[in-house]
Amino acid sequence: MKNRIGIILLSGLIFLFSSCFLTAAEQATDSRGKLRLEIFSGFSLVSPADFNQNVNYLKALDQFFYDDYFNYLKNLSALSITHIESWDKTQNGKLGSVKGVFPFGARLKYDVSRRFGLSLGLTYLSGGRTRLQETVYLRTHYSDKRDQETLLYDPFSASVSGMVPSLGLHYRIPIGGKLEVETYLSGGPLFARCEYSYARNYEWKVFYHINGIWNELPAMTDQLSLEQKGGGTGVSLEWAGRLNYRLSRKASLFIDAGYAYQKVSRISGKSRDNRNGIESNWEGVWQVKEERIHTEWGTLVTERPDNYWPEGNDFVSKGNFMLDLSGFVLKAGVGFFL
Repeated sequence: MKNRIGIILLSGLIFLFSSCFLTAAEQATDSRGKLRLEIFSGFSLVSPADFNQNVNYLKALDQFFYDDYFNYLKNLSALSITHIESWDKTQNGKLGSVKGVFPFGARLKYDVSRRFGLSLGLTYLSGGRTRLQETVYLRTHYSDKRDQETLLYDPFSASVSGMVPSLGLHYRIPIGGKLEVETYLSGGPLFARCEYSYARNYEWKVFYHINGIWNELPAMTDQLSLEQKGGGTGVSLEWAGRLNYRLSRKASLFIDAGYAYQKVSRISGKSRDNRNGIESNWEGVWQVKEERIHTEWGTLVTERPDNYWPEGNDFVSKGNFMLDLSGFVLKAGVGFFL
């Protein structure tokens, strides 16, 4: 449905192009025929909610299986059921979600009159985070025993990217001297990709206090790496206002501020994981997966994007994954009159 709306909007944009071109051709002045090349870059504030659920999922798992579990054991200690005296947690680093993308591109614009212009553009956008996070849990028992569990994500990476070929309709008004204001609407297909990966290392050490000396038992370890990639095609529509400043007969500077609607409603791709040297591979369409984990200390309900849906699974699909790169955009650039 959303893609149909985008197609309708793009069709309307093309109709406006045709109408404005015919009108401008009749009203053209000595400005007609001016061709300019614009190069720009900037920043867009985005929040791809479905994609960022990956980070929330890992945080929820660690909270449930460590913090909540240790609090549960400590509460049982008060009833003399277990022997945990206390537990402590230290954390360095932080898993990061995608909060912005950086657009970079070029546009060829043709002035069909003093006020109207048409353009062809190509924009590349990318954004992501690569982080490291280490969490150490230390449990102290009444029976001269200590446990140290270390969770290390190194690296953790989440990234998005896209390419947008676009058509644009421009309208500008001179405001005196070398300044003019401009507004434009541009649109085109969005070819987007997203990638999520991490390497997780777990280590559990046990220490016993015997005859005044702390003795360390052999550590238990677990290694897991995961990589998920997806891609798809959606719609991009951008409206912006601009301030142009003419430097000379051949060059100008400009600043844009606007909003870009950029969504892909179907993402698919390949994934793989490796656990202690055993690798698995799969592929499919990304959906939002609901998982329920039941334990003696509670129930965890989580949602995350995934393309792993084995037969006979008890996962619940909450619908197709949406890669939403919409947001407010700031750009600046330079134009050259050809």
